[in-house]
Amino acid sequence: MNRDRIMNTIGFSLVAFCFLWAAWRIMDRGREAADPDRVVIRFAHWQLESGIRGAFDELIRQYEERHPHVRVEQMLIPERVYSNWLITQLVGGTAPDLIEIGRPMSDERMARYFTPLMKEVNQPNPYNEGTELEGLPWRDTFVDGLAGSPSYNPGLLDFYGVPTAMFTVRLYYNKDLYRRIAGDRPLPATYDELIELCDLVHAYAQETGEVLIPIAGSQYNAPMILLQLWTSLTQKMALELSTTYNLILPSDQAWMHFLKGNWDYSNPSVSVALTAMREVGRHMQSGFLSLLRDDAMFYFVQGRALMTASGSWDIGSMYAQAPFEIAAFPIPMPSRNDPKYEDYILGPLSEAGYSAGAAFGLVQQSKHPEEALDFLRFITSQQGNQTFSDISLWLPSVIGVELPEKVKPFDLIVEGYTGGVVPYFGADGQRVFRNYLHTLLDYDGSPGEFATIMTERMPGAVIEGFRLSHAGRIRQWRRGDSLLGSLIMLSESETSEELDRVRLAETLEAAVDQETMMLWVESEFETMGLSLEY
Repeated sequence: MNRDRIMNTIGFSLVAFCFLWAAWRIMDRGREAADPDRVVIRFAHWQLESGIRGAFDELIRQYEERHPHVRVEQMLIPERVYSNWLITQLVGGTAPDLIEIGRPMSDERMARYFTPLMKEVNQPNPYNEGTELEGLPWRDTFVDGLAGSPSYNPGLLDFYGVPTAMFTVRLYYNKDLYRRIAGDRPLPATYDELIELCDLVHAYAQETGEVLIPIAGSQYNAPMILLQLWTSLTQKMALELSTTYNLILPSDQAWMHFLKGNWDYSNPSVSVALTAMREVGRHMQSGFLSLLRDDAMFYFVQGRALMTASGSWDIGSMYAQAPFEIAAFPIPMPSRNDPKYEDYILGPLSEAGYSAGAAFGLVQQSKHPEEALDFLRFITSQQGNQTFSDISLWLPSVIGVELPEKVKPFDLIVEGYTGGVVPYFGADGQRVFRNYLHTLLDYDGSPGEFATIMTERMPGAVIEGFRLSHAGRIRQWRRGDSLLGSLIMLSESETSEELDRVRLAETLEAAVDQETMMLWVESEFETMGLSLEY
């Protein structure tokens, strides 16, 4: 009885302590919020990977030392609920000052709830003083120049996000296991060498009796390998289909050629790509397409798989969870010097066109927009991004930041060629492709069966994709007319600035591109006897 009484006393004491601590925290926050001399700004994100919270905490500490009147609070929101949480906060008027963008969001919501940053990103970042980036416009201090999504919104023709990192995909591998299986054998540099290594793993597992697979896969990370194979092996096909001959075949053009019958799933490039995808898929665990991201990670960190594909965002988590030495290397692709692939490949895939991510947008409801923007400038300065990269082990988004040793294998590969045809078009095309991918990768599947199903089901999905994108362009075009008129009047006023004229020129160019694309799609559909109406 005495023992039970003691345990109950301890339990109630812990509950009481937690209650009192929580109550104190709430009252303390209320006191600080009511303090007219104290500014509190909050920022939210879904990046729960190892090291990210610590990196932001250190940046917060450094910023608050410089600005004692400002308190910065970090809000971590699980990825699975982030989209619903975000909409609820925006509509309810309770959103934090800075929010990570990049999850699906309509242009209407972005325009209504977030602040356009065209003027701000064209001004220098004061926290870059004393570096080679001093005096440069803020946008020009980023590796991608803020040219891509989610930083720049082509529908709204403005900048809505400031990124903190770049991302690439590599094959992580168990160095200890690799030495046991392959000895001093060099890491695979080509697709054929990767397959040879996978065969070596199977032979080792059979010889030792260990339960071991070459590549841990899931519905999350298997496509990281499979889709690279597809785009690599369709490079020359894309070049042949291109009408502009600039080595880049836009997705719209590629799939318009598909609807017109200029390529299909019997094309030799597609057949070779499907064969390669199936071959790699058979070196992953059984049923991997039904598994989630954490399942593949679990296989790998348990030492039951030699390799797994994932992005640079997982570096910290991999090092924190794996009880063995790990490293990474680029996903090997077929070589153009190999007679089997020379008719399909231009060369290695380049990552030079990648866009920066983990971008934060400024909410229009922010009570302290100037302080929030200042904090954003601080964490994306060269020094701030160096601190972030050193602790988080993420690739930096800012020019001139030195890569930590563990991050160097993930550095952007800028030499090479763009990918070929993308494997699907629009949300419906992606759904069809993924829903039937098992007919290619299952034990009793085949490239022929998958090709037959895609030939039957993909055209309808592509047509739906064009209808949706065309409707979106019409909305953008109508919305852009009002903006264009305002910019013309502003550029002709006495208070006009150089930035106003630059924005007018960029908006005119974008409007012409949109209208040209709309007319082209309408003309092509009319030629094929198809309708863009629902």
